[in-house]
Amino acid sequence: QYVQQNASVAQRQLADTAGFEPVKVLKVCQLDYGNPYADQQTMSIYLRDWRNENDRITLWHEYLHLALRFHPNGKNETYIEQAARLLAQS
Repeated sequence: QYVQQNASVAQRQLADTAGFEPVKVLKVCQLDYGNPYADQQTMSIYLRDWRNENDRITLWHEYLHLALRFHPNGKNETYIEQAARLLAQS
């Protein structure tokens, strides 16, 4: 629900970002252990939680890996992390 409620804000903020493609169908799955990640084949994000600020940064970080999957910035961890922090503050 958090992503759905905030996706329009994220899309407006990222509209001018080269390579950005909004993720139309997204699954967010709970991860019991291990590191959070995004699966581009299933368009799924796996993470432990989303309720605190660090978790929201992680959620947006993984979302951006999906939304920028066809652009070189989609693999640029520094760029992704900076953008995720901005989205989590919105």
